[in-house]
Amino acid sequence: MEQNFSPKAFMKNRRPERFSDSKVIEKGTLDRVVLEHFISTLNTRSQELEFETFSKKLCEKVV
Repeated sequence: MEQNFSPKAFMKNRRPERFSDSKVIEKGTLDRVVLEHFISTLNTRSQELEFETFSKKLCEKVV
């Protein structure tokens, strides 16, 4: 058996989101063409308010 085994290190490697000192990096991809189409059709779908809410949440994550 390995002498440097640490249950905390094992669990932290398996579930880093459950430890307060871990950094969870969220990365998403969005094609520019898809975003441009989505933004240009907001008026026709009456989703200006939803987009405003989305933009605010996005800014909160970045800042």
